Amino acid sequence: MIAKIGRGSKIYGALIYNHSKVLQDNGQILHMNNMLETPDGNYTAGQLLASFVPNLAANKNTEKTAIHISINPDPRDIVSDDDFINIAMSI
Repeated sequence: MIAKIGRGSKIYGALIYNHSKVLQDNGQILHMNNMLETPDGNYTAGQLLASFVPNLAANKNTEKTAIHISINPDPRDIVSDDDFINIAMSI
């Protein structure tokens, strides 16, 4: 398994990138930790960004406000959605 960790200054860009994957059926939201949720489970990047506004305001002097962690198992590995959630929660 390979994990890629990236840092950036534009969290909205990361949200748009990930959200575009969801809209193209190339990704899905498995778990939302401390995120605002919608009744129907559909989101926009702006709605997702709203969950980060309090943290961004509290850390306005932070240069790299975004971290993006991509977990990429070997194609031969069998990794369930629950496995991915547990891995993400342990990081």
